Amino acid sequence: MSKFEAEQGLQNISRKSKIEVVIIRPPLVYGAGVKGNFKFLLNLVKFKFPLPLGGIMNKRSLVYVGNLVSLIELVIEHPHAAGKIFLVSDGEDISTSELINIIFEKSGNKIRLFKFPSSLMKLFLTLIGKGNIFNRLYDNLQVDIGKTQEKLGWEVPYSVEEGIIDAIEGHHHIKQTQI
Repeated sequence: MSKFEAEQGLQNISRKSKIEVVIIRPPLVYGAGVKGNFKFLLNLVKFKFPLPLGGIMNKRSLVYVGNLVSLIELVIEHPHAAGKIFLVSDGEDISTSELINIIFEKSGNKIRLFKFPSSLMKLFLTLIGKGNIFNRLYDNLQVDIGKTQEKLGWEVPYSVEEGIIDAIEGHHHIKQTQI
């Protein structure tokens, strides 16, 4: 709600001045130095035992920071961007299970994910005070970037796999420089 209110405020300022506003709505942003939920997934690589995150069939839109920057650079100069709202993502929605598999594969590790009943996982996470994590792992969150691509002629420059490789390499580099 606060993001929507900020958008409204910026649009009001734009209407009353000569300032042009472009709003970009990204889903989860990831890349080198990522924090939060994505960093948690990168840290799962440490675990050598099977994890109960197999068979999650959700679909999530993500955006690699390089793709987000590409769109930002485009809207700064694009003659038809001012005053518009654009959705951005990698253009490839994946499940939580697929994301974890890619992270492990690109890290050079093998992981075994096993199916665990989602109702029991929700109960477990709720009991330990982490019910919000369930939604992030199991719910769908998809954005359609078709209008963004159509209106701006924008193409996604980096694949999900390329973004994940950068996130992994950046994660390892940051950890090494902190030691």
